[in-house]
Amino acid sequence: NVIAVDISEEYEKPDNSNLLETMMHSFYIMRDRMQESKKHNQKLTIKPILPDSAGLLTFKTMVKCMEAGYVATKKVISQIQKL
Repeated sequence: NVIAVDISEEYEKPDNSNLLETMMHSFYIMRDRMQESKKHNQKLTIKPILPDSAGLLTFKTMVKCMEAGYVATKKVISQIQKL
């Protein structure tokens, strides 16, 4: 059984159209497609609510992110036990 944790954020296409924004847009599209392809084997997906300040390189919020993951997991523990 596969239990996944989805920490991605909702992506909105940027208004600007510079090279960096275009590259980031391509990255997010690729990430979304990879996530969709992986969902076929998952029995359950846990999606914690992360702090707004959380990001790829924001290590200051790591403890808050782990706590959010713990809270989200506790909410679905009965579903996990049924797997």
